[in-house]
Amino acid sequence: MDPWNDTSPNIVFEIEKFCDVKLTSSEHVDTRPSRIARDNEDATKLSQWLSEHNPFSKIDVIMSIDSGIVGGNEVNCHLSEEIGRDMISKMMGKNSKFKRKSKVVTLASINSSVKICNISIVVD
Repeated sequence: MDPWNDTSPNIVFEIEKFCDVKLTSSEHVDTRPSRIARDNEDATKLSQWLSEHNPFSKIDVIMSIDSGIVGGNEVNCHLSEEIGRDMISKMMGKNSKFKRKSKVVTLASINSSVKICNISIVVD
């Protein structure tokens, strides 16, 4: 451990004592009433603006918010919980065998994949 780090709190304490000044605050800047009021006003303004300008328009397709790429019928990631439950129920009491047609297909896997020997591999 660095000797300066060991002694610096003591040095600061002694300087404060010598100068008769205390440089600590019992309250963090973000917890002051004025800051809380300002944050609440800003949150209200943002909430009001978002309610008037909805960034997530209602559409019937799966679309990437980032790129705007639209997925086709093969994209089924929104059904992942149902697909998983269905696969588990079919495995109960049997030897498990995963079928490609039962896998979850994401929008990223369609647009960021390469085919090797007729097998599609997602590239990150």
